[in-house]
Amino acid sequence: MKAGTYQAGTTGNHKGRAKGAVCPKRKEERDKLRKIARTKGTISRMGTIANDPNHPDHFNALKWINDRVVAPLKSVSAPIDIAQGRDVASMLDALPMALDAVLNGRMSPTVFAELMQGFSSYAELSELAEIKDAIAELQEEAAQRHTAGLPSVIGRGHG
Repeated sequence: MKAGTYQAGTTGNHKGRAKGAVCPKRKEERDKLRKIARTKGTISRMGTIANDPNHPDHFNALKWINDRVVAPLKSVSAPIDIAQGRDVASMLDALPMALDAVLNGRMSPTVFAELMQGFSSYAELSELAEIKDAIAELQEEAAQRHTAGLPSVIGRGHG
């Protein structure tokens, strides 16, 4: 069953809502606007109606102009030069520039959130790489101590 419809026989209308059924008031408004739109000078006539807040079709004319005349807005982000380096510190230095871009409308908040998530992931990966390198160094040191016959320090407390 489609959304906005009732199951046949449950509402007193045993056939269900007819396809394409439109409220008579909406149909009348739509037909009136179509009639206006077919006449010569449609845009100027709609502009006149839209500029008169007391006209009964004021909001309908505004909607018509918005739907047909005004180009739909598309998010266009200008390139922002951030994160020159490849380390976490340079990315952290770039965050104020990205925040400034959001505050000045050059970057959408959604893009900023995605950028922050990327920075966070990169920071976690960098930290894991550092831990991996530290473990490898400890293992190498333990192997050298083992071959030299020295006791291992891995697994023992410090002090």
